Amino acid sequence: MKIYANFLYSIFAVSLLASLAGCVDLAKYEDAPRSDIHFESLKAATTFYDAVLDEHFTIPRKSDGTADKKSITIYIGENLVTWKTEKSSNVIFNEAAAIADANHDGTITENEADAFAANIHANNKAPTQPASDQPAGKS
Repeated sequence: MKIYANFLYSIFAVSLLASLAGCVDLAKYEDAPRSDIHFESLKAATTFYDAVLDEHFTIPRKSDGTADKKSITIYIGENLVTWKTEKSSNVIFNEAAAIADANHDGTITENEADAFAANIHANNKAPTQPASDQPAGKS
């Protein structure tokens, strides 16, 4: 009877530990004051902000480009503790503004904003066919 009781206590302890186990995400947030950047026009500001939002703050998309509001991500075999550094929106803005302001004069022009947006959209586009799989004679 004592062996049976020890077995039940062991099963209870293992069950309790298994139910309490989970993944822990530990994040350090990197923050900075927002850079003093000016825009040449409303079009320059809109183009810049749209590109930054597309790059960093998008929702999952289906293959046809529509929003996938039922997206679920399941991680299998992950570590129990994950360490990461998250960037604040100010840090993201400052990094993007430093890239977009090509001449570093503190003003993003329409041309600079258009070039920045084109670069962001070109980098986010997935190739439809890998270069190595293209038929011979095509480039």
